[in-house]
Amino acid sequence: MSKTVTKNDPENLKSAKNTKQQKAPKNSKTQKAPKVPNNIPKKDHYQRLTYLYKIGSIMSSNLVDAGSISQSTKQGTNTFDILSRAYIKNLDLVSKKVVLKLHPNIKRTICKNCSRLVVTSPNSTMRIMNESKKKSPKNDVLEIVCECGTKKRFPFGKDPNYIPFAERDSVVVDAKF
Repeated sequence: MSKTVTKNDPENLKSAKNTKQQKAPKNSKTQKAPKVPNNIPKKDHYQRLTYLYKIGSIMSSNLVDAGSISQSTKQGTNTFDILSRAYIKNLDLVSKKVVLKLHPNIKRTICKNCSRLVVTSPNSTMRIMNESKKKSPKNDVLEIVCECGTKKRFPFGKDPNYIPFAERDSVVVDAKF
């Protein structure tokens, strides 16, 4: 016994409606979830900057270790100092060329005039200054003087609980060094 299918058959209409309901439109905007990027943009450039900073700081730390080694040039500067400055200068040039912002912690350690690492360098001096009339501890300023004469001044006495913007937990930074 074969069953004949007609257009007006109620079972046939129900099955046709079910197939239409199962096929949802593919381009509906409500069903798509926003895509999260799987990788960091310009990751290779960030890695290059990180490498240049690390190798520059290693060369700068070798200045302290190799103070007694006579590796000097005509001007009397150490070859480790020359290499460190070259790597830090390349770091600055690459970040400008690729249009990447350096993290503020890195900017604070680099002299803008001579491209030396001023925090770890034996060629820099640190002192706490207070040039206010009242000499209150709220007006203390950390001053780092590079060998070239450039001064970096960081106020730290006003609010001891202050957290810089880049170091706050609510701020998402693309790539920290």
